[in-house]
Amino acid sequence: MPERPMRIGVDARSLLQKEARGEGKTLLRLYQTLARLRPAWRVHAYGETAPATPPPAFTVRTCELPGFRWNTWERIALPLMAARDRVDLLHCSSSSAPPLVGRPFVVTVHDIIPLMFDDGQSQAYALRFEQSLGSALRRADAIIAVSESTRRDLVARLGVRPDRIDVIHWGADPAAPAGARDDALVLAFGGDAPRKNTAGVLAGFAHARKRVPAARLVLVGLSGAKKRAEFEALAARLGVADAVRFEGYVSDADLQRRYGEAAVLFYPSLYEGFGMPVVEAMASGVAVVASNLTSIPEVVGDAGVLVDPRDEQAAGEALAAVLGDANRRAQLSARGLERARELSWEECARKTAAVFERVLA
Repeated sequence: MPERPMRIGVDARSLLQKEARGEGKTLLRLYQTLARLRPAWRVHAYGETAPATPPPAFTVRTCELPGFRWNTWERIALPLMAARDRVDLLHCSSSSAPPLVGRPFVVTVHDIIPLMFDDGQSQAYALRFEQSLGSALRRADAIIAVSESTRRDLVARLGVRPDRIDVIHWGADPAAPAGARDDALVLAFGGDAPRKNTAGVLAGFAHARKRVPAARLVLVGLSGAKKRAEFEALAARLGVADAVRFEGYVSDADLQRRYGEAAVLFYPSLYEGFGMPVVEAMASGVAVVASNLTSIPEVVGDAGVLVDPRDEQAAGEALAAVLGDANRRAQLSARGLERARELSWEECARKTAAVFERVLA
């Protein structure tokens, strides 16, 4: 039977920006793979501003509207662009949807952090998020969650029936060949948000360095100048300032180099909807010491060492044990590579295509 030439519209704001991060990068990889699996499909990416280089796999359409507080872009521009392109289905990829869509739509939910974790949001923001997400989920023709953890949260917090939610894990890219690894180098991801537990990363590393004095830490993702200064001061108080290098946003190529150099990924996050850095590290052969909370155990499986991120001393001791044992790191590296192969973009794209086709059947 010939493949139906389906038209898909995508809320691609997370991708069509100057510095696309986790959500935007995963959206690109999903649709690059879908373009190979469903070549007759035409995909329209909708955003507010056009990037200098249009991403492959999409026809890009943009529209700027004032009124960020009232979300006029999503409420008005997104459905109008979808109507103009006469798309068969709209993929609302960022946990919300316009009040009036005018066609079948699928909502992808990455996490519901504002409802599950105090990450510095105001109560008013959390209420708006709950109302917007709840409305979208009630009306959606299908719901995709990126982890079983997110599905559980949707069921427990918003009362969504489990059978309405398809869990589709993100994939892992094959890593570039690693260069010479630095046996003393720890890679970590920080951020301004409390859930990233940047203070816990530094405290855990300080405990580890007592047992492995040669250890050094590269902390990626701290873009805010004020928070960076606070964490630099904390590193000084912990006595590890000389062993920590702070970095902000890094390109994909630079991030691959960091994975290629590091001996261990230290990821004691307090809440994740998925945890893409863990998958990227495993795919690069980096040993993983990560949080035992939310989605991370589901993603890591038995391929890493799981720790309570709230117990900084125990987390640091676990990091030191891995950092100081080359054989253990080799075992974790092999398990991580095997686990990453199970999380393929092809599987993610096939399952996503099946959801779209089911909706339009």
